Amino acid sequence: FEEQAADLENQDSLEGIEKAALQEIAQIRHAIDRIQNGHYGLCSQCGEPIAPSRLKAQPTATRCITCASA
Repeated sequence: FEEQAADLENQDSLEGIEKAALQEIAQIRHAIDRIQNGHYGLCSQCGEPIAPSRLKAQPTATRCITCASA
């Protein structure tokens, strides 16, 4: 039973890692689409430029710090 419990716990951890990785891939693909469409670096909410320091820290950011904080 202990081995089965450990296996289930490991499987849950792997599923969590996989889900996070898939979400990150989707964010990267969305950023690439925005680059190709000329919208990268512009806030999706207000349309203002996203600060370069924010994009450097979080390249997949879609909103400026003001809109993200609201």
